[in-house]
Amino acid sequence: MMSNEITIAIQRNLITLLSIFTLSTSLFAQGDYSILDAYKNKEYRYVIDLDSDNNSDSLEYLKFVGELQIITKSESILADLSVLKSMRRLSLRIPNVTRIPSSIFEMESIETLNIESDSLHYLSDSIAYLPKLKHISLTTPRLSEIPLGIFKIKTLEALGFINTPISTIQDEIGNLSKLSTLSLENTKILNIPAALAKCTKLWGISINKGNLTEFPDIFDSLPILESLRITRNKISIIPQGICRSTKLYKLDLSFNEISTIPSEISDLNRLKYFFIAGNQIAILPNSIGGFKSILHIDLRYNRLDSLPQEICDL
Repeated sequence: MMSNEITIAIQRNLITLLSIFTLSTSLFAQGDYSILDAYKNKEYRYVIDLDSDNNSDSLEYLKFVGELQIITKSESILADLSVLKSMRRLSLRIPNVTRIPSSIFEMESIETLNIESDSLHYLSDSIAYLPKLKHISLTTPRLSEIPLGIFKIKTLEALGFINTPISTIQDEIGNLSKLSTLSLENTKILNIPAALAKCTKLWGISINKGNLTEFPDIFDSLPILESLRITRNKISIIPQGICRSTKLYKLDLSFNEISTIPSEISDLNRLKYFFIAGNQIAILPNSIGGFKSILHIDLRYNRLDSLPQEICDL
């Protein structure tokens, strides 16, 4: 690989040491991405604002709509949604709503369900009755633990929590045999259970703005893990085990409290993007020059005063 094909983002006072490289401070927005953005940010074909119970008749005209975002403060309108038998993708923006009527879980065609509520603090286990549900994202600042019913959804592929104060993930997550992506955004998560290793189809994990202090020692047990993001937590050590996750192509550990990088990091021979900005790193291992596929390394906002000569081998 030619050296000018690689981008490295570093502190300004080190730029002269890397004149042979093309420097980039904005590529991939510093790795600030969310695995579930592809689901959450898609525009819905219809958006309907139902502010009063009298508007529930409007649902009759939407029986054959497959994608819909509903904005309402009315629990009774939510109860009427079961008439939407063709609904595949449903987004609920429901301020002031404290519970989801069980009739929602009779919508057998739903594959994607996004719920945003500032008052919801309970979700019925009946959610497991949605036979085709593949993707679920919850933005619920009053929901303090993951509803156990979620772990009974045998078809679930993508699970996300945003601005939700959960601190633990129950061992039952190991029951989600089809889970492929897990996203935790601005939670209070303290640890990742060993049971997650049973989710052998996981290829993407994103944990941003949590309370992790130790690097979970299970990721090398996930055989197809390709993208791992643990950012803005309190991790201080990168375990050698992560270097055995040889399918990784993107590793983002930005804005933690990491002081050293294990020399085995170069064993990640498929790694293309390595983000480790905003840590406490003062010295890079000489093995940093051993990456086989690297395209971008972000080293900014660390304590680096010099770089090893081996970095020129990239």
